Amino acid sequence: MAKAIGIDLGTTNSALAHDQYAMYLAAMGRLGEAVSEARRAQTLDAMSPIVNTDLGWCLLYAGRGTEAVDQFRKTLELDSKYVSARWGLGAAYAQQRSFKEAVAELTQAVTLSGCISSVRSNDVPPVDRFAVPRRKTKGLPRTASKPFFSQG
Repeated sequence: MAKAIGIDLGTTNSALAHDQYAMYLAAMGRLGEAVSEARRAQTLDAMSPIVNTDLGWCLLYAGRGTEAVDQFRKTLELDSKYVSARWGLGAAYAQQRSFKEAVAELTQAVTLSGCISSVRSNDVPPVDRFAVPRRKTKGLPRTASKPFFSQG
């Protein structure tokens, strides 16, 4: 891909180029390479919340949840209101099955994003209005054979 867009990643000092290539590698399932490329981007711009967050996502996709948690926390030290890092930390906690921490981080991410600023509590219908009766779902095929996040 790098050659296709005319970038020689061996010689460029663009953190953004390395960062975006890392995300491409992650999307292609080349997770070890993605982590390496994201680390290279981080060495080029250690203060970028974007680069640091993307390294966290690459670690998370690679199933390296403990390292991802540490990386997202480091990112939040740079910018405590960076929503993508908050979201990533919540996802990393969920991958580790630390659901209480995951809910806390994800709730904070939603709050910081401003998505719920205009919603009043009386505007939200009761949750049971959205419940799907069991008889409607019985017999439907499962769409995934394993969880989205790896267990390793």
